Amino acid sequence: MFPNSASIALTQNKLRQKEARVRAGLLVPEFCAVASPATLAAGEKLGWPLALKTRRNDYEGKGNCPLRSPADLPAASHALRRDLNELFAEAFWSFT
Repeated sequence: MFPNSASIALTQNKLRQKEARVRAGLLVPEFCAVASPATLAAGEKLGWPLALKTRRNDYEGKGNCPLRSPADLPAASHALRRDLNELFAEAFWSFT
């Protein structure tokens, strides 16, 4: 059994995965799509700290940058610059 093209497209994009989980009624941290300059607005919406993540082409923790405050934005933008238009922000979620 092989996945169809719709399944592959969904699994290759973390933002689309989150949206599918919400539609399925699963609990996920609050998130929103962002372009790099909009991250400040995401911080106001989701609160600080938050995680800035690439939507595609990441693995083993690559493609994720924690942002504790707006001061962390320049370093995160530099680290994720290959995907400036393919980012999303996610609120931190306590696992305890």
